[in-house]
Amino acid sequence: IVSRDWSSDVCSSDLEARGIDTTPRAVAGLSNDDPQTAKVLERIYHDEIKHLATGVRWFEFVCQRAGIDPRPRYAEIIEARFTGHLKPPFNLPARAEAGMDEGYINEALSRFRERESPAGAKRAREGEG
Repeated sequence: IVSRDWSSDVCSSDLEARGIDTTPRAVAGLSNDDPQTAKVLERIYHDEIKHLATGVRWFEFVCQRAGIDPRPRYAEIIEARFTGHLKPPFNLPARAEAGMDEGYINEALSRFRERESPAGAKRAREGEG
């Protein structure tokens, strides 16, 4: 179980986390004009917190078994599988409720900043990063 490639699972969890980040704004925007849709999105939002919590628990379990710090590993997978950079807003309280503390985002953001810095861009062009 420790050797399993968890990249696709981490990417799925990250997409759920993005839903957690962006859904409150969508709910607020729809509350007056389309309360039914807002209610459905609110339900999805709470379900996504549960889904993310399950993903984080399993990811941390596997990392612990492998003796790996989950935050840098998460950042490595996100950096390898996604282009561009992570974009706010980040719903840190909801992510924390799911067990994904700020350390996950901070680690990933620092890697994206490094990759986009002049030195990081040069390393990437030279095949080192």
